[in-house]
Amino acid sequence: MAEFDQHLLSVEELFILRRPQIAIEELWKLDPATYQSPGLERGLYLALCCEANLLGGDYEEAITAGVSALELLAPSALNRRVGRTLWNLSKCYSLIGELTDAEMRARDAISAFRRAEHRPGVALGLNELAKVASIRSEYAKATEFLQDALILSQGDKGREQLLKSNLGRLHIYTGRWDEAEKLLSGALEHDLKNKLELPAVRKYLSLGYLSSLKREFGACNEYFSKADELIEKNNFSRERLNLAEYRGHLAILQGDYLLARTSLTKTLAASKKLAPESALITQIGRLLTEALMGLELTDDAFVMVQKTLERCSILGERVELGVCHVLLGQLHAERNDNREFTDEQATHQYEMGLSVLREIGDPLLLGRSLLRAPDVYGAADNDKSRKALKEAVAYSKPWE
Repeated sequence: MAEFDQHLLSVEELFILRRPQIAIEELWKLDPATYQSPGLERGLYLALCCEANLLGGDYEEAITAGVSALELLAPSALNRRVGRTLWNLSKCYSLIGELTDAEMRARDAISAFRRAEHRPGVALGLNELAKVASIRSEYAKATEFLQDALILSQGDKGREQLLKSNLGRLHIYTGRWDEAEKLLSGALEHDLKNKLELPAVRKYLSLGYLSSLKREFGACNEYFSKADELIEKNNFSRERLNLAEYRGHLAILQGDYLLARTSLTKTLAASKKLAPESALITQIGRLLTEALMGLELTDDAFVMVQKTLERCSILGERVELGVCHVLLGQLHAERNDNREFTDEQATHQYEMGLSVLREIGDPLLLGRSLLRAPDVYGAADNDKSRKALKEAVAYSKPWE
C-alpha cells in the first residue's frame, strides 16, 4: 500500500468533499520541490494540480499536469485516483472543445472506477458522457447517461442534486420548462444550504437563462445578480464569461442590439483567451451574429456567422450548426436586392438549418427559426412562409 504525504491527502479529501476553494488554497501553499521525485506521491500531487488548474480556468496547465499524473499513477492499483484524474481530464477536454478526447477520457474513467468497484466514480464518468452528448445536441443519449448515473448515486444527496440539475438543463433545451425549473430550484436549495458556491452559481445562471426564455426579465436579472455576486467573490473565470454570454442573450431578447453587440464582442475576445476552441465560442458567435443582424450590419453578420458555422462543423455542435444555417439563409436573402424571386442559396441554407433543428428536437429554437421564414422566402413563396408560420404555432412558447 502506497504511503502519501499527509498534506496531499488532506487536499485530496477537500476536493472529494466538494470544498474546492479551500483545497486550492491549501494546495498552492505546498512546496512543489517536495514532490519532485518520480513516483506515486508526485503522481498524486500532479493529479491535484490538474484539478486545481481546471477549476481555476487554466485548462492547458490542467491537461499537462493530468497527463503527467497518469503516467505515474496508471501502472499502479490506485484505480480511484486514476479514475478521478481521467474524469478531470475529460472535463478539461470538453471545455476546450476537444469532444472526442473528452468522451474517450470519460469512458476510461468509468473503466478505472469500475475496476475499483467505485459506483460514485462511475456516476461521475457517466455525467461527463452526458455533457459531451449534450454539447453534440444528442439529448436523448445525454438523458440516458444521467438516468443511469442517478441510479448509481442513490443515497448521495449531493451527487443526486448535481445530476438532477444537469437533467434540468437538458429539459430547458427540450422545452420541458416546468420540470427544468423544479429540478434546478431543488438543486440550488441544496447548494445554498451546504455553502457550495460554484455549483450554486451554475444553478443561478441556468435559472436566469430559463427565466429569460420565459420573458420573466425581473426574475432573470435577480438570478444573474446573485450569480454575479458569487462569481466576483470567488473569481470564477469561466462562469464570468457564461454570465456575460447570458446577459448578451438577454439584451437581444429585449431588443437592445447595441448593448448585446458591445457585451458579446468583449466576451468573445475574453473567451478566446480562456478556451479558443470551445463550444462557448460558437454560442457567443451565433448570438453576436443575431445582434449584428438586429443592427442591420449585414456584412459583419455574414462574416461572423460563417466563422461560427465552420467551428460548429468541427465541434459537431448541432444546435448552433442548425441555427447558423438558418441565419446564413436569412442573410443571403437580405443580400438579394430583387425580392420578386427566391435566392436559392438562401432557401438551401435556411431549410438545411430547419432540418437539423427538427432532428435535434429543440422546440424553442425551431419555433424561432420558423418565424424567420417570411424574411427568407419574401414575396416569392408566400405559401412556404404561411406553412412555416403555422408550424411555428405548434412550438409555441412565450418567445413572441
